Amino acid sequence: MTGSALPAPLCGGMKRSEITELLSRELVRLKLERKSSYSFWAHEVWLDRYTDHEKRVDFVAFYPHGGTRFTDGAHVERGKFHFFEVKSCMADIRSGHGLNFEGDANFLVMPVELWGPLKLELIDNPDGYVRSSIRNAKCLLYGERRGKPGFFETGEYIEPTYTRSRGAAELLMCMMRAMIANSDDSCIDHRISKMREGAF
Repeated sequence: MTGSALPAPLCGGMKRSEITELLSRELVRLKLERKSSYSFWAHEVWLDRYTDHEKRVDFVAFYPHGGTRFTDGAHVERGKFHFFEVKSCMADIRSGHGLNFEGDANFLVMPVELWGPLKLELIDNPDGYVRSSIRNAKCLLYGERRGKPGFFETGEYIEPTYTRSRGAAELLMCMMRAMIANSDDSCIDHRISKMREGAF
């Protein structure tokens, strides 16, 4: 997005919880549910569950190698995992929770209104907590352009240094647990819920 105008803001006047819910719904609607039937996603995915260093990722998406072509075991093992962390404000980013970027690609999902304060933080504190925590993530800015809401990617100020170390089987198991545990979440319209309702 470098060199182009920022999208117009859409979250002005909203509460922190309302922004988080909106961003989550729009991420599902505009990004995650638009992929092929061979791709899967889950929200509130726990890693290292029931250990002293457990962590939760807002959304994890899996894309098998080869896209929509026939998917066998090798395509699964070579697949890509995308991690998404949703943040509504700078206090949310600085909280010390939920900046878990261990995927093949990682995204910090936030309203475009947050981009200015985040850039200032990255410039003013180049060695600080925020910079070190999001160094592996690109930003997905939610806003409006040409009358349509959407997410706009920027990698500005980001220096990816991470290579995924967790195996596909481990992450798929974590995703499966989350998909089942959270399938009745009224805030997220998940395909497992649709399957129960006969929509698939």
